[in-house]
Amino acid sequence: MHPDTALTLAELDLLMLAISDNAATNAVVDVVGMDAVNGLARALGLEHTRLRRRMMDVAAAERGDDNTTSAADMAALICALARADGIPACACRRVLAAMAQSHHTDIVPRYLPAASGRVVSSKQGELESVRHDVALIDEGECRIAVAVLSAPAASADGLARTAALAYRLVRTPRPPGD
Repeated sequence: MHPDTALTLAELDLLMLAISDNAATNAVVDVVGMDAVNGLARALGLEHTRLRRRMMDVAAAERGDDNTTSAADMAALICALARADGIPACACRRVLAAMAQSHHTDIVPRYLPAASGRVVSSKQGELESVRHDVALIDEGECRIAVAVLSAPAASADGLARTAALAYRLVRTPRPPGD
């Protein structure tokens, strides 16, 4: 896009979540503020999630100001979005709808068995040293949160196979007493 293009917050959200656009992410962070992002993480009980720098801020990263999270935090966040727990319902719907339009489908959605009506709302993140994906798999009668994070960065295929295994373990009915 031309640098002078004016975008709405909803358009920035879509670019940030569906395309993983770092410039859009930075614009959203500039609007809401790092303190608000970190405050929401604390309020949701995300113990390992901290935003310490803007995306692609090489100088801050070299100083050790890394953004951090964990698989447990990402699964908790996607569950909070699914239940509108601690986040306004309209914001949850908008975020999940943008994530459902993700252009990055080579990890969590990759090896899921075919199913009609399934909606996968996912968000990947990747740097040279990490590769992550978190998703809400909504099958109508059941919703499953999956988060796969790796440091150092694992292959997308390896993470996709891990996500598919986690999905099958959760989705497959177990015999009573098992």
